Amino acid sequence: MYPVTFAEIEMGSVIIGVALIALVAIIVLACIFRLDSKTMLEVFKFLGPIIGLIVGTMGTHFFTRGEIAQKNRQLEVVQAALKTSERQKLQAADKIQSLLPDISSVASSQRQE
Repeated sequence: MYPVTFAEIEMGSVIIGVALIALVAIIVLACIFRLDSKTMLEVFKFLGPIIGLIVGTMGTHFFTRGEIAQKNRQLEVVQAALKTSERQKLQAADKIQSLLPDISSVASSQRQE
């Protein structure tokens, strides 16, 4: 597993992630300065799962991208190897088909002797 570098992360994903964090921060700050403690606790009771979802999905998105890209590259290598293997099998089958008349003629001449 390799660390994710900034070059691998799309800028759109970063902008969306930062915007979501900023939105939650603005809501939290607005609650702190405008609401009393009881109402603020009710708002945080509602915001807690949403913040958990945001943090969880962002972490999953950013930290699994490298692994997914690596698995896709491995899949492409295996698919290329399978295609090469299939081509080699077809070439071998063609060679065998071209040798069959020669083999059958040799076999029939040996039977006649």
